[in-house]
Amino acid sequence: MTGIMLLASFLRIYELGSIPKPINQEEGFAAAGAMDVINGTMKGPFEIGPKTVWGWTYYSGLYYYGHALFVNIFGLNMTGNRMFAAVSGIIAVLITMAIARAVFNKRISYISGVLVALMGAHIHFSRFGFPFIQNALFGAIVILLLVMCEKKRYMYIFALAGISIGIAQYTWSAARVLIAVAVCYLIFKTIQEGKYLKNHIMHISAMIIGFIFAFMPYIVPFQDKIPNFIEGAKRDFIFGGFMSPHKDQVLTLLDKLVLLKDYSVQALLEFNFYPDIGYCYAGPGPMLPFVTSILFAIGLFYLITMWKKPNSMILLLLFFGTIVGLVAMTGQPSYQRAVVLLSLPPIFAALAIDKICYFISSRFTFKKSYLTVALAVLLTYVVFENYNDYFNVLIKKSQDNPNRISRVAEYIKTADPSYEIYMPDLDLHGQYLINIYLGNTDRVHYGQIDTVISKQKSNPNKKSVFILFEGVTGKANIIESAYAKHNSHNLNGDDNIKIFTVE
Repeated sequence: MTGIMLLASFLRIYELGSIPKPINQEEGFAAAGAMDVINGTMKGPFEIGPKTVWGWTYYSGLYYYGHALFVNIFGLNMTGNRMFAAVSGIIAVLITMAIARAVFNKRISYISGVLVALMGAHIHFSRFGFPFIQNALFGAIVILLLVMCEKKRYMYIFALAGISIGIAQYTWSAARVLIAVAVCYLIFKTIQEGKYLKNHIMHISAMIIGFIFAFMPYIVPFQDKIPNFIEGAKRDFIFGGFMSPHKDQVLTLLDKLVLLKDYSVQALLEFNFYPDIGYCYAGPGPMLPFVTSILFAIGLFYLITMWKKPNSMILLLLFFGTIVGLVAMTGQPSYQRAVVLLSLPPIFAALAIDKICYFISSRFTFKKSYLTVALAVLLTYVVFENYNDYFNVLIKKSQDNPNRISRVAEYIKTADPSYEIYMPDLDLHGQYLINIYLGNTDRVHYGQIDTVISKQKSNPNKKSVFILFEGVTGKANIIESAYAKHNSHNLNGDDNIKIFTVE
């Protein structure tokens, strides 16, 4: 296990500041919230932020306090902005192994650990400075606790499950799906055992009270927080369900049933990690490499055929509970929401590997050592496939297609260090992105265009570069009027990014 954890740690921390190379705007959004904590703009962990930049969605201060802890230690740079995710991803690997151990055995636990440690999607979200991987971490914790609820049925475990679901809501909005997973679990157990509700009313009450205790500070006081909370929900259609995108349409019952069927299939495929867009922002592509996805499907099929066994039942219940959650609570199932239970695919694939080897050994006469070698070869191929798919294929694609802010940051990084850089009218979100990419450098100056021109003219002996973003034409006219001598060009042929070198 130590070797697996060292491997997982290496793959999530090695060159964290440069892989993946293009910085995403959501990482700047998370950095803004962390700086709100550090600067005292955010007053407590139960506020909603960030406070200083506008965003499509807003998240709890508790997440930003965790993010700020690592920014404080490592600085406002790519490494510091991603370290919270890396540590969360490493812990999630350990929890995934604990799930497999609790449901199956040590062997499947180790195989699951190797697979999740090398799983490209898991590595990527562990290197992405945004609360996706914290969703996956709490999803794994909730799965483990629900498994323990089934095995031990101690009241404190039910309470911990409720508290974990509540705390998960402080990360990313996909955690709402965990509420549906828990409800599906309780409904099924009530149907399966008849007197389950009566016999475990105190246990269920402990789960509900634990959830309320953990979740309520997030949305109280209601009048202050609900508007922001709903704004995020509107964007993600959380709580809206599959009808949200069609709420203004007049639909017959048959139309609604067809929509339900389509969204259910989409949710199943998304959880099976075949999204329309690649998780690495590198274009369309599957979440799992081919052989791994086949093993995942085999593991799922095996569980379905063995559904009467308690171990199979609990994993199927959690899996299909997620499908229900994606359909019932999101208007557009996607990998970003399915990531909340990212721990299940490697466990399913590990189960498939184990059963394939068992099938071979039971049908053919092999020495145990030969079977061990065969298992090692299969596992090695799957590991290589995952590693290669992420580091050599998807990362290369994303680096070949950098976003606009990354191109500008790279230009500044390679520019003559004697030049002062002025970026007029760049919003605070963009400023954080540039500072993270460059390591919070002092050579880049921000402000309104008149202010930065005055600032530059107060240092006439300094060589200077103006970088203009959106609304280039109007700003370019002001620069041309202010400086008789200047050279200009578009960055990489992009009409929306204009570079002025002035004297």
